[in-house]
Amino acid sequence: VETAPPELWRLAPERAAIGADVTLTGVQFGSSPTVTFGSGTTAVTATVKRATDASIVAVVPRMPIGATLVRVTTDEGSSESIPFTVLQPTPVLASVSPTNGLPGT
Repeated sequence: VETAPPELWRLAPERAAIGADVTLTGVQFGSSPTVTFGSGTTAVTATVKRATDASIVAVVPRMPIGATLVRVTTDEGSSESIPFTVLQPTPVLASVSPTNGLPGT
């Protein structure tokens, strides 16, 4: 039985904010693939939420925003990289202080 490295065909969406889910489509992902955003010394491993042999749902990791590459690695090798754009996450208002006050203050 011959084994082959994974093939990564498509990312959906092709651009997303840090913390968003991204679906990777291809073949030969196996049961425990590793998804990497970036390359070389800037590579960051993503959290894999779900994985089948043909689909992976991964979370965009905290990393510099802008253009990067995504690849899938298994025991059989690594896929070719696909371009992806990391977006700035949407700001979230956590609190307001003071909680009340006179108009204009």
